[in-house]
Amino acid sequence: MIRLGTGDVSIWYDKWLEFGKLASILPVVNISDTDMLVKDLWDDGQWNLESLSTVIPNDIRFGILAVPIPRDQNLKDCVVWENSMVGTYTPPILGDVWLRRNIWRMASDSHMAWGEDMKVTKETIQILWQRPPWDFVKINVDGSSLGNPGRIGAGGLIRASTGNFLVGFTIFAGVACNLLPELLAIAKGLKLAWDRGYRKIICHSDSKDALRLLTANQVGFHKYRALIFEIRELLRRDWTVRIEHTFREANFCADFMEKFATSCDDGLMIWDEPPQGLQQFLLADNMGISFPRIV
Repeated sequence: MIRLGTGDVSIWYDKWLEFGKLASILPVVNISDTDMLVKDLWDDGQWNLESLSTVIPNDIRFGILAVPIPRDQNLKDCVVWENSMVGTYTPPILGDVWLRRNIWRMASDSHMAWGEDMKVTKETIQILWQRPPWDFVKINVDGSSLGNPGRIGAGGLIRASTGNFLVGFTIFAGVACNLLPELLAIAKGLKLAWDRGYRKIICHSDSKDALRLLTANQVGFHKYRALIFEIRELLRRDWTVRIEHTFREANFCADFMEKFATSCDDGLMIWDEPPQGLQQFLLADNMGISFPRIV
């Protein structure tokens, strides 16, 4: 896959979108568009798809709009390794390959039984959503894809220390893999909080992979580099932000919002009132209802 830099790649014949080359997905590409490059769709840091004569279906259109446009004008387009957290290929160590192939045989030869002699003790804990301190607001965010890649949605909400709903958002972002909506949700949640004037923030996400990328040293070749750097720039603003991992059981409200997003084709929606169906989850959180989790 190509990570965009200058955008000097073909819109149709290069794989710069996760779901494949557009020429192999669309039934027809208008002859007037065939030589266009990705950078031809950029207009002052925004996507401008109106310049295309080719008809683009809504799910693909939103998928394109969800791709961050690089701000670094010196960043070159490059091929990145999709199955890597940092975008580069690391060959497996010979010893690791040998161990993976032989570990079951080793266990059998030594009469080790995974289900008996190597039992892992698990316990059930209770998880609940907790209100932020009195002078903070809390953002809960979530994202997912229906398939990998598949239709992706991101969503979240901001609540006061009283637990009251302040504002929420949903984003249908076309087709991609499941990591993109997790990052989109974090970025939009932070932007929305800033735009609404909140300056003391706790942001909770249940995606460990997304949170690891925000602090990873080597993401220069990651396919979502532009979005990761955008989030880092938000964090450097003059405010107090804590981004933390939470369990899914304490994130049901955000889970509702992202599922709502994947079920519609409305792009970005801002909710000043809770959408229908969210109230029951808000009530459960405000009542301090806990949910079991096996750890």
